[in-house]
Amino acid sequence: MKRIKILIAAAIAAMALSAALGTNAASASSLISSGAVRIVAAPTKSHMITLGGPVRECEAPAFTTVISSTYANPDITPEGPLSNYKCNYGGITTFKPNGCTFTFHPGEETASGEFAGTVDIGPSNCGPMSTTYLAGCKSTIAPKTGLAVTLKNEGSGSGASVKLTIATNALKYTDSCGGGEGETGTYQGSWQLEGRGPENSQKGIHIAAPVLYVSGEKSEESAKQPKFNSDFFPIGYRGTTASKFVLGTMDGNVECGSNEYLGAAFVATSNKLLTPTFAGCQAFGFKVVATAHGCETMFKLANSGPPYTGSIELVCPEPGQYLELVAKFLGSPVCSVVIPPQVLGSVAYENAGSAGLRHIVATVKGEGISYEIPAWGACGGSGSATNGTLSTVINLGGRDH
Repeated sequence: MKRIKILIAAAIAAMALSAALGTNAASASSLISSGAVRIVAAPTKSHMITLGGPVRECEAPAFTTVISSTYANPDITPEGPLSNYKCNYGGITTFKPNGCTFTFHPGEETASGEFAGTVDIGPSNCGPMSTTYLAGCKSTIAPKTGLAVTLKNEGSGSGASVKLTIATNALKYTDSCGGGEGETGTYQGSWQLEGRGPENSQKGIHIAAPVLYVSGEKSEESAKQPKFNSDFFPIGYRGTTASKFVLGTMDGNVECGSNEYLGAAFVATSNKLLTPTFAGCQAFGFKVVATAHGCETMFKLANSGPPYTGSIELVCPEPGQYLELVAKFLGSPVCSVVIPPQVLGSVAYENAGSAGLRHIVATVKGEGISYEIPAWGACGGSGSATNGTLSTVINLGGRDH
């Protein structure tokens, strides 16, 4: 029976720990403004394109886009069709997009104010982009996703802008006059992105990584009470194990590895449901498979603090749903533990990290957790009990949305 209790405590702890997020985890970012603005992207200098032959020096088209009322764009896509490129290659030629456009995806912060990212040339059935030059020669650039870009914040206040640079050697191309075909075409070029408000006045914009923190204080007013908050919305939540979890007991250790919880929010909130997946749990040489069966975990903030407190709950939307933990030997079930919806423990929440690594450290303690051991198992007994325990520390952070 002791081993069953250990399995219960370990698996519940693994479920909570799977919301852990290492503070160096990669996160996508967004283009941010303080209000709804139009973005004007002006090319800086010439854009250099190589398609299996000499370098083409091109005048890239400017484009516009908008940041809507959410004041955050996870993707940057030109409004309307992309205009022609004017290139110098055996004389002046025109590179026609033929319905293709760019979709830029800001990625993780690689240095202060600098972000990696990707750009897609698409949609997948567009174009290809094409040009004719000299006496009937033709070059094309086909749709492709995941090409490398960088984004850098420049300036401050209302003059803050973003420099967006394509730097890739993976264009998919054809060239009928000696260049052949392949996926090693190069593109090097930048745009300067500026925000424009009413009467074309400049408005500051910047790239920012999603962060998560607790704000507010104990109050009779709901709007002032503690909330899970971010610098912009919508925001994704992501939880991963920061390191292998080891549960020590009088009967030995139980280890749990990499698990993940995901969620999203459109506003600051005092409670958040995260959807779990489970991986890497074992005990006494057995693999432990955890299945949520539609259940989720809810992190709650109490109307207290700072310091901030709250709870973690197992929430199952339909009657009869539960968290199931099955120990297996050589792929065959040895026993199982069923955990019904309930409060799993109390939580102390603390803000941690700085800049794009801000996150929440949640220290969890729980006891008296209810569970049931079905009679078919062979792990030492069966029946219901209320002596499950939980003790872990969780890092909750933001992610792409």
